[in-house]
Amino acid sequence: MSNLFDGIITPELQDLFNQGVSELLDPTNTLTVKCRIIYPATTYDVSDTPSLVGKPHAFHYITGAPIPPSAFADPAEGPTEQKAIQTTEDIDVIAVFDPKKFVGGNLSDIIKEADPYTYVQIMGFISLLPKIQQAQEFIVNTENENYNRMRYVRLSEPTPLGLFDKNYFLCVLKRAG
Repeated sequence: MSNLFDGIITPELQDLFNQGVSELLDPTNTLTVKCRIIYPATTYDVSDTPSLVGKPHAFHYITGAPIPPSAFADPAEGPTEQKAIQTTEDIDVIAVFDPKKFVGGNLSDIIKEADPYTYVQIMGFISLLPKIQQAQEFIVNTENENYNRMRYVRLSEPTPLGLFDKNYFLCVLKRAG
């Protein structure tokens, strides 16, 4: 199947493009920033009280045995509670904070005229795509986290991009709260 770019975009040009973008996304490069991905909270059962030595962890009433004063409950057994634990991970991306410089023509005029830091566009390797799709929130540029800690949520679905091979993605994030 032929397309408009047959003969123009050669494999050498694709390799040159991929090398250039990979160089830009290199973590040692000054263009990349750290982005902390915050995954949805998962719950774990946590018991406040340890089980006593010589006693089972869960109290079981034996028929004919004396009834404990605490009415069938082991005094050493406390209630189990659910604690929400968030999982985070740091990744390296290129972040563009000015909506006028966003790549892609499918952005609405509202985003293009918005204040800086309301929206951010991130670019990274396609291998990070499952993590981006699972993430609940993002903290972009964590090196300035103590000074300016802004949380973002995903506004658009990540868009794969590249010269026929789709090795990278773009995603627009919106400030949360």
